[in-house]
Amino acid sequence: GIKWEIKRMRSETIQLRDLAIDGSLKNGRLAFTTLKGNLFERKKIYAEFQGELTLDTTAAIPTLSGKTSVHNLDYGHLLQRFGSNVQLMGVANLDAHFSSKGNTLSAMLAQPNFMIGTQTVRATLKDQQDKTEPSLYVSQATLSSKGGGPLLLSAEGSFKERPFTIALSAGAVSQLIKDNQPWPLAIAVNFPQLSIDLKGHLLFPLNSENFTFQLSVKGDSSNDLSIIPKTGLSYLGPFTFTGQLTQIKDGYRLTELKGQWGPNDLAGHATFMTNGPRPKVVASLSSESNEIEFLTKELTPSTKPGPDKTIFKSIARAVAQIGTSAGESIAGIGSKDSGVSTKSVGVEEKDNKSDDGKETGAARLIPDYEFPVNSLRAIDLDFDWEIPKVKRKGIILGNLSYKLTLEDGLLKIGPLKGTLWHGTFDGKIKLDASQYVPTLTAQLTLEGLDVDFLDDTVGVTDMVKGNIDLIKLNLKSRGTTLYEVLNRANGKAEFVQGPFELTNKYMDAWAADIFTFTLTKAWGKEKVTKLNCMVGYFDITEGEIQSNSILFDTQNITVGGFGTLNLGSEQIDLILSPQPKTPTLVTLAHPVRIHGHLSAPDVTNDKLRI
Repeated sequence: GIKWEIKRMRSETIQLRDLAIDGSLKNGRLAFTTLKGNLFERKKIYAEFQGELTLDTTAAIPTLSGKTSVHNLDYGHLLQRFGSNVQLMGVANLDAHFSSKGNTLSAMLAQPNFMIGTQTVRATLKDQQDKTEPSLYVSQATLSSKGGGPLLLSAEGSFKERPFTIALSAGAVSQLIKDNQPWPLAIAVNFPQLSIDLKGHLLFPLNSENFTFQLSVKGDSSNDLSIIPKTGLSYLGPFTFTGQLTQIKDGYRLTELKGQWGPNDLAGHATFMTNGPRPKVVASLSSESNEIEFLTKELTPSTKPGPDKTIFKSIARAVAQIGTSAGESIAGIGSKDSGVSTKSVGVEEKDNKSDDGKETGAARLIPDYEFPVNSLRAIDLDFDWEIPKVKRKGIILGNLSYKLTLEDGLLKIGPLKGTLWHGTFDGKIKLDASQYVPTLTAQLTLEGLDVDFLDDTVGVTDMVKGNIDLIKLNLKSRGTTLYEVLNRANGKAEFVQGPFELTNKYMDAWAADIFTFTLTKAWGKEKVTKLNCMVGYFDITEGEIQSNSILFDTQNITVGGFGTLNLGSEQIDLILSPQPKTPTLVTLAHPVRIHGHLSAPDVTNDKLRI
């Protein structure tokens, strides 16, 4: 009989406590009916195990068999003991059965039968801020092999409440004891409308270059990538990515990368380095064509200003509405002065109060956005990306190339160069998220933008026909969200536009004399106003755009303007003062004030309000 109790036992990676062994050796049969103990560290038990083991040498070929159960295994702690940095929390219970035969230990290891199973495992991921969230649930998992043959694994569960299945098939277990042998391995992970497949091999013994896999990822829409946090790709269509994934000394390399999502394509290579203070991704990418889907991305429900739900169209239509309201009011001024009407056409007093008398704010045109500060501080990036064909609904708009670097929380995008809508642009953006409050600087120069082409491809409105000669912006700000950045913005902007047509007829009516306006309808035959130029110079101070240098010139009138636009509240306050080129006895050219929220401002010629 054998009975042995060990208070503590230590190895290089684990410590055992309260180990108890109870067995017997009789007629060549060694049987341990009791094998139990605890895994512990610093007085904390993180697993309990018990089992039995039998070695029978009575037959010509000895056999070894046994079973064991592990209860309350703190796998997060166990991973840390083996050097993993993954912050997992949770416990699991395991049951294992095994058997083999052979005259030597090597022979037994070459042809084992075993099955390891577990049920109802919940894992919680812990982030850098010690915040936890349920991420992984395994309803059942089984790992098995028969006679040293292929290793098989199957599992079912859910990841972030999305069900999944995992199927793994590998080479024979007997191959594991052979050095420098590539061991085949195939893994298939399936979510609803999303599949991830890896086929390749592992190289033993394990060192710094352990595997090479052919990778394939397919999905019905990029919304299926929501299992990966904060991708921001929910509006893209069906996708497929393939490539060769290899482990290297510094991390991993992805070569022969090819991808397609919706109408977009991607090719290139990337390296993922994991041996530094932060993971780093270095990539060189190219796309034959790319659809600019952000122009049709919907606003969040809290920021929808009306039936038009896109960011670009909402802002453009608001600007167009200002021009139309101003033009209609100009015609109304003439009606008022000639006695035809007693109030300005198109001008209504806005009631911004609800039934209970409280102020009701207009819907924001610009949606808010929170900068992913923690993500920017957690990884380094070095990207080069070229897109020869930037498209919108199949129409080629131009080309784009840019370099992106992220190091220690400092994000730089630039040089950002290309041609869009027949215009050329050059820009740089820097977001420093290493500071407690991130700082943002942006420089953008755009020349020769074809507004007709812009309208044809985006479908905003027919408010302007012509070219924008120059848009120049230099901006500095700080904040953790887009609203904070807009509220604190400082810088300068310039706008220069050459000859163009404004698609309302009212501007030149502003310069008409009363007799022409009231006695003839000749001015009404023109549906557009032809402008010679428009110029604006703007100072931006703590979120407020200010200018006393706004000018536009038509065949009959020159208009100067000054005013402000608050980027935080989206409140505009602008005064336009006209000067007719042909003096008349009684002119309609009175100053106009545009005041209120950008989405629906008041336009008035009331002298007291001006």
